[in-house]
Formats: sequence, C-alpha cells, structure tokens
Amino acid sequence: MTSLYIHLPWITLFMGIVLFSNAECTIFGNINCYQCNVFNQGAREFCANGEKMMYNCSGCMKTKTRVYIHDQWLRYKYVTVISKYCIQYMNYKRPEGCYSMSADQGYIKRCYCYSHWCNTANKNSSRTLAVVVQALFALAVLNWIIGT
Repeated sequence: MTSLYIHLPWITLFMGIVLFSNAECTIFGNINCYQCNVFNQGAREFCANGEKMMYNCSGCMKTKTRVYIHDQWLRYKYVTVISKYCIQYMNYKRPEGCYSMSADQGYIKRCYCYSHWCNTANKNSSRTLAVVVQALFALAVLNWIIGT
C-alpha cells in the first residue's frame, strides 16, 4: 500500500496525459479534417479517389445533398452526393450537429463538428477503439507501477 503513495504523483501525471489525449484537445482551434467531392483549382476531387487530409482547420463539415432531377423525357431520379470539407476561416461557429433544409425537391443536410477527423464515415468505431486501447494501456502501466 505504501508503494501506491510513493507512485501517486506518477500515476496522476500518467492518467492526466491519457485523459488529455483522449479528449482530442484542439489547442488554438486547429483541427484536422477530411475533404473530398469539392472543386480545388478547377478540378473536382472525388471521394471515390480517396479523402484528402487537411490540416489547420477551424472546423469540419460533411454535407449530404439529395435532389430529384429530371434528366430525360418523363424520367426522374434521385441523386445523392456526400461531400466533406475543411472549414478554414469561420467567423461564426455553428453549434456541433446537423442542420437540414429543403432544396430542389430534395434536401441538404450539413453536419458541423470540431474534433480531429470527425467528418469521416466511421468516426464512432475508430474513436471507440482508440478509447479502449488507451484504457488498456493505462491499466497495464498502473498494474506495473503498483506491482513494483
């Protein structure tokens, strides 16, 4: 029991580092986002060709646009496009979440987020895995400290 008190400052420091890294703290408002299905210097970057990693963003946005178009005589169809953006200059931050509006017999859904890589398709599964790995590592180090 006395060895626990001897190592308490180290345990506290280690747990603080784990919690800090888990929070994905965004110092100075700079975060990293994915970007695709946007026009860049006159060329379109498709999501199918891979998502471009963008750094030093103010926020991330993911849009889903679904419109009903008339492309041939008496033929209509729905078209859905998903785009991802790195917002670099943002004077007004919208609260994190999704906002929908109607457009051309369809809708546009814009989702804003403010943590690293949050506009990816499977953010919850990768974040859950990271939390589990960090917790297991913290427990292993804590067990090692107490055991010595």
